[in-house]
Amino acid sequence: MLEFFKMHATGNDFLLLDGIKTDLSKVGACCNIPLLVKKLCHRRFGIGADQVLILRKGKSQDFFMEVWNADGSQAEMCGNGIRSFAHFLKLKNYTDDQEIPVETLGGLVRAKILSETSFQKNNQEFEVQVDMGEPSPRKKKTVEFGAEILELTTISFGNPHAVVFVKDLENYPVSKVGPFLENHPFFPNRTNVEFVEVQDRDRLLQRTWERGSGETFSCGTGACAVAVVSSERGLCGRKTEVLLKGGTLKIFWDDETGHVFLTGPSVLVSEGIFYVI
Repeated sequence: MLEFFKMHATGNDFLLLDGIKTDLSKVGACCNIPLLVKKLCHRRFGIGADQVLILRKGKSQDFFMEVWNADGSQAEMCGNGIRSFAHFLKLKNYTDDQEIPVETLGGLVRAKILSETSFQKNNQEFEVQVDMGEPSPRKKKTVEFGAEILELTTISFGNPHAVVFVKDLENYPVSKVGPFLENHPFFPNRTNVEFVEVQDRDRLLQRTWERGSGETFSCGTGACAVAVVSSERGLCGRKTEVLLKGGTLKIFWDDETGHVFLTGPSVLVSEGIFYVI
C-alpha cells in the first residue's frame, strides 16, 4: 500500500510521494522506481498524472525534490512541481517556514508561500512564488520540419527548453511538431518545447510539449523560458502573464538580480492509498 497526494498547478498534475518515511524501492513486486512511476501515471490503469514528485532528504538542505516523467524517465526540475512540492511539505508538517529551499537535480530552488490569507479552507490551495534563479545563455537554431523552417531559441531553467513563436497557437500542430523537436539530434537528452503566441505586451499564450509526458496543461519552467525570450525580443516587459490551458502564471524577471520569479497556485486534488501489484 502506497500513500499518495495528488495535486495540480495550473492543470499540470502530480503525484507526491514521501520517500523519507517510505522505502519506495520495496513497494510492491516491481521494486523499480521507473516502473512504479509508469504504473502510477497511467490514466487508465493507475491514478493518472504528468509527473511523480518524490520527497528525499537533501545534502545541503533539508529537502530534495526528485522529478519523474510519466514515461519513467527522470527530469532535473519542474517549476509547477516545486510549488506543489512546497505545498506537500506543509501538508505533511515537514516545515513551518514560509520560505523553503529545495534541492533538485537542476540546482537549488527557493519556494515562498506568499501569505496565510491566500490559503483556502483545509489547506487545499496555496499561492506559491518560486525564485527560479538566472536563465542559461540563450542560443538560436533553425530546424527543417517538412517545408517549414522552424526558428528555435534554446534556454534552460535547470531543465532544457526550446521556444518557438507561432501565429495561430490554438490550431498549431503541437502533437506533431512537439515530439519531432523533443527528439531532435540537437537535444541528446531530449527537450521540452514551448509554442508561444503574443497576445499583447502583458500577456503571452503558451502550449507546451513536455519531454517524457507529451502535451500538458501547463509548464512552469516553460513559462519562465517563454517570458525571458519574449522580453529579450521586445515583445513584452520584464513582468508578464503567461496564459496556459490550465490557468495563468505570473512571471517577473528582476532587472537587478537577473533572477526570474514564478508565481501561481497549487491545488490539492485528493489523497489516498494506491495498491501496488
